[in-house]
Amino acid sequence: MEPSSIIAAPEILPENLPEAWKGNACTGLSIASALSMKAGRNFPWRTVKDVISGALHARFLEIAEEPNPWPCDFPSAQLAKFKATITPVGGNAGLGEGNAGSGVKKVLSATAALSPSEVQDLGDIVPELLKIKAKLNTPIRFHVRIEMGNGKALPPQEAANELNEILKKVRRNFT
Repeated sequence: MEPSSIIAAPEILPENLPEAWKGNACTGLSIASALSMKAGRNFPWRTVKDVISGALHARFLEIAEEPNPWPCDFPSAQLAKFKATITPVGGNAGLGEGNAGSGVKKVLSATAALSPSEVQDLGDIVPELLKIKAKLNTPIRFHVRIEMGNGKALPPQEAANELNEILKKVRRNFT
């Protein structure tokens, strides 16, 4: 990883960066230190701050204590405390079991970034998934996150408004 590279939010979750975590909690400083150790070089604070903000926005993390100086500068990073929300194990490669005994929901989960055609493919296999659900009487939930933009500049408000209108066709409170 290059110091100026963008780090994906899941990279700082406990299963991917265990050195930063004590149980279900971490600090901005522990994330910065663990990321730098893993890469073998120091990351700029802005890069670390961006990935933490992204993880908060994606609801992978939440602020652990109030008051919390987030966002903050590097000297205050040790005071910014976070906890993981749901921590699936297994990441992008199929279903993984949730951390037993850590207060985290015991569920199997699979995560992947999908292209539009792969979303259509997923829609095609939903009937197969529902058969498993019915046959084994076990709940299946889908958590969908749609990202618009290149990660460098926010898309125009008009684009966001149009996307929100289209998403209301699926679910009124799609946020």
